[in-house]
Amino acid sequence: MIFDEGFHPFGKIIFRNPVKTIEAYCFDTLSASLNEINDYLKQGYYVAGFISYEVGYFFSI
Repeated sequence: MIFDEGFHPFGKIIFRNPVKTIEAYCFDTLSASLNEINDYLKQGYYVAGFISYEVGYFFSI
């Protein structure tokens, strides 16, 4: 995954060789996936990815 100029003051950031890919395809698994991402952040890992527009509904309920 590449984040182009403007994302970071030093230029592009390239993430390679992920430790894990976390995916959620329905609301039933979204909360667990977000918790898993948070666990990796607490361990000092960087996370990179995207969340689709439709997930906004999850945060409004």
